[in-house]
Amino acid sequence: MKKLAVLVFLLAFLIGACATASTKAIISQSDLSLLKGKWEGSRDISLAHARTIDSAEMEIFNDSTPLKGKLTIYFLAGSDTRRHSFENGLIDADGNLSIELTEINKIKLSLYREGEKIKLDGYYWHRDNMGRIIFYKK
Repeated sequence: MKKLAVLVFLLAFLIGACATASTKAIISQSDLSLLKGKWEGSRDISLAHARTIDSAEMEIFNDSTPLKGKLTIYFLAGSDTRRHSFENGLIDADGNLSIELTEINKIKLSLYREGEKIKLDGYYWHRDNMGRIIFYKK
């Protein structure tokens, strides 16, 4: 009987996990209106042999390419805030949002749908260091 209960529990857990799984979407011109607005999340990167996880915010001002907006990283728990304005957000051939922030900073984000929620999940580059950056729509 205990084995059956454990099996039922595991099956229910797996079904629940599948129901909340993210689905990657190819970003198209019709999705640009979804990107417009405020996003909040975090950046996880190793810099100078130390891993740092920082809060981040992004706002996209328009819904046509090139996308314009700003990215704010609250580096070192907000003691060193980094702000980047951008006017060059493009959808690349793979359907990802690609933004060059400066000569040494860029991001590439994929759109994911989690039921009613959407998120942007991808990579953040600073010089030769690559980390992960994730945003959820506010």
